[in-house]
Amino acid sequence: MHYYQVTGYIYRCNEKIEQLFEIEPTENFDVDILIENVPKEIALQVEEMPAVPYFYWTSDYVWLHNKYGVFAVYKSGKIYLQAADSKNKLILLQFVLGYGIAMYAHLNGRIAIHCGCVNSHDKGIIITGTSGSGKSTLTAELISDGAVMLADDMIVTGYDDNGFPTIYPAFPQQKLCRDAAIKKGYDLDKLLYIDPDKDKFAINRQDIFSPEPHRLDFAFQLVAYNPDLEKNKKYNNKVFVEKLKGTDKVKVFTNQLFLGEIFHQIGFPPEQFEVCLNTAKFCSVYKIYRPIGLDTLSEIKEIIYNICKKQDESYVEILKDAIFQKTVDTTITEEINLPMLYQFGSLNKINVLCSSLIKNWNTSSDSDKEFANMWKIESAGAIMKEQQKRQLLKTLFDNASKEGLSPVLFKGYVLANLYPDFTFRNSGDTDLFIESLHYDRMVKFLTDTGYVQAHYLDTPTVHTFFYNENDETIHKIELHTSLYEDMTGPRIDILNAIDMTAIDNCITVDCCGLEFTTLNHTNHLIYQIFHMAKHICCHGISIRYLADISLFVTNYRADIDFEKFWEIIDKLGYRTFCIHLFSICIKYFDVDKEILLNNSFVYDASTNELLHDLVHFGMRSKDEKLSGQFFYFEQYIEKKYTTISDITFDGTTVPYSEVSDKWQKNIELQERIAFLKKLQLL
Repeated sequence: MHYYQVTGYIYRCNEKIEQLFEIEPTENFDVDILIENVPKEIALQVEEMPAVPYFYWTSDYVWLHNKYGVFAVYKSGKIYLQAADSKNKLILLQFVLGYGIAMYAHLNGRIAIHCGCVNSHDKGIIITGTSGSGKSTLTAELISDGAVMLADDMIVTGYDDNGFPTIYPAFPQQKLCRDAAIKKGYDLDKLLYIDPDKDKFAINRQDIFSPEPHRLDFAFQLVAYNPDLEKNKKYNNKVFVEKLKGTDKVKVFTNQLFLGEIFHQIGFPPEQFEVCLNTAKFCSVYKIYRPIGLDTLSEIKEIIYNICKKQDESYVEILKDAIFQKTVDTTITEEINLPMLYQFGSLNKINVLCSSLIKNWNTSSDSDKEFANMWKIESAGAIMKEQQKRQLLKTLFDNASKEGLSPVLFKGYVLANLYPDFTFRNSGDTDLFIESLHYDRMVKFLTDTGYVQAHYLDTPTVHTFFYNENDETIHKIELHTSLYEDMTGPRIDILNAIDMTAIDNCITVDCCGLEFTTLNHTNHLIYQIFHMAKHICCHGISIRYLADISLFVTNYRADIDFEKFWEIIDKLGYRTFCIHLFSICIKYFDVDKEILLNNSFVYDASTNELLHDLVHFGMRSKDEKLSGQFFYFEQYIEKKYTTISDITFDGTTVPYSEVSDKWQKNIELQERIAFLKKLQLL
């Protein structure tokens, strides 16, 4: 049996299908492709409706009959393929790979869209357009520029676990007509002939293809116009861009449904329209008009890249406005709507902070008002939990002091004190450090105080979780006996030599009416940089870290020994990363340049790439179910090591050459490794 990952589902087939992305066998597959006679109930229906072609649609199954044979798609996860004869089996299979997979997606609450699709600079981009508009050419050109291929002809969209629109790629192939294949130098005898009606061949492109789900950011509809027609004179023979709103956005998706012809005959299913509506709501949609007969490809690419860049900058500006409680510029509110802002805030864990901007947002439409109200209610609940957490933490520290225990509070809750309101920085847990010699006493104290210890970690004395017994969602504690988990290596030796948690290196701080012990500001900044570097190597960090760092160095600048800071950063090998990080903070968040020694401010392509990665949460922006495909270090550790202790993040302990072909051929993984090397983190 062969297993394939297609449009977010796992397909199984007893024959090899060259066009699909084969994966390791698994018991958790979704669909069986059965190359055998269709069930009797369908065979009888086919006999009664001899017209060719003919399709039949129900809520549980769909079948299609044409001159090549008949196939049936069941919502429950069966696809039957019955070819008219053996020579037509491959041709009929092409219909299954198009119509069949699209039908299964629609039967299960997703929609199939006729389009080209790429991931460029962490942006999920759909390219639509009628035949001759340049859709395929533009898609191919973006791929040539380094974009990852997600689709040449069809993608499926649905929702991730958070309810946000998600692209589910189809097949790693490009379709070329005979003339185009010859022009590109392909040997036709070595290509898969897939469409005798249109005389097309399939080109296997697993080398540039990603089968993983991606967030949908943009949809671009190409329109080719005749500049000689009077009605088109207004375009002045130039490329013209129009940002779409409201129903015009939705039409881009409804008009490009892969099964559009079928829906025109049977009626448009309401549930499919809802998917189109929500998909359009959470992404930016543009229409690009281009004159026929002129080479405008480079200009159109530049337009797309600039739009993508502008959106990133808009998100950063929004974060800045939220931090400093400023009114958002109207040009930004026109670029980004509330659902998009909500998605961005959810991804980066700053939804409560961003919700403070709603009062200054244009919510003229009823849908926007409804969405804004929902967001306010949700944020109010999150704020209440933070207030409850503060009270629980105050009680915990007061009682710990009475027991002669002095845990060190670090990271999240310390940083929350720097925000306009501490509730704006909501975090999932509270990080506490306790010396190993007091660990058992601290565990007993916590359990006696109403906390329940989680037992799913192998090394509880290094990193242990505790939940509030009344409501585990309110307060979770991570109890550490090491700031660096069980990691080893040269960098850990450097950090251990500082002894950050020693009494002489700790300070007492008043935070939100709560007095606690924490790391001194210099060491805390060093620790934050190490923590960021570690996570960005594994999978990525959110844009919230920019807010944390900017507020920290601005508020505690006078208390930070920057000479010592840069000395340690140099020893750790993080100078390049730090300079780029601080330069972003200086450019967008008004941080003083003086924190950079020798005026080493720089903003180049690497800086912009880092900003881009932060805006899009690095590799964490991928579907969590498949996150292991991208968490390079963790995946490798699972195969070779027992714990994370063997990894140093120096780029020496992990020999890339030893990684399996599967990892080496992962385009996005290789791009990330290259990105980390630019920052000298590897």
